[in-house]
Amino acid sequence: MTGWKTERTEKEFSCDEFHLYKDDVTKSDGSKDSVFHLDMKDEVLIVPVINESVSFILSSKYKYLTSNAELQFPTGNVEPGEGKEAAARRIMKHYANYEVAQLKFMYSFYPSFSISSSKIGVYLADVNKNKIHSEVELDIGFVVKEINSDQLMRMVRENEITDGKTLAALATVLLQSPKALDYAKSLSHEERENEEVQS
Repeated sequence: MTGWKTERTEKEFSCDEFHLYKDDVTKSDGSKDSVFHLDMKDEVLIVPVINESVSFILSSKYKYLTSNAELQFPTGNVEPGEGKEAAARRIMKHYANYEVAQLKFMYSFYPSFSISSSKIGVYLADVNKNKIHSEVELDIGFVVKEINSDQLMRMVRENEITDGKTLAALATVLLQSPKALDYAKSLSHEERENEEVQS
């Protein structure tokens, strides 16, 4: 399939977070159209696991558009000139009590390629509790939570975690990492009994 030809590009709007462009294009069949797209920074998302307690680290912060405090894995922008791994380590420093012991790149994906070519790099991180970053001041209303695998799987099933990037990363990491998959399968005997009763 042949690509489309860009005839003209105009910037429609600009702010700190993104730039909105309109491209006048000629499609592969010769027809004309206009395409709007966002120029945004790439992101990284980290799935942090505390080995000692078999827990995942998530954050909770109020989101204006959902009017709710949403749980999600640590995520943030990759700054100009910064590598994705360096960005992942920088972002984890904002989770003041944690130090990354090992960081493994898992995969990248486009969260919304119909409107933006921005990609998210997903990393699996083994982390240790460590006070070395306690001087980092967290945003107001920003809460860091340790959630064990039993609780996390239950929250996913009960639709308590609704952030799309977090759900996509969790699903793929569980498929690719036997270690993480073992965590996810570690439902307690009591939970299994409850599920059997409910079914």
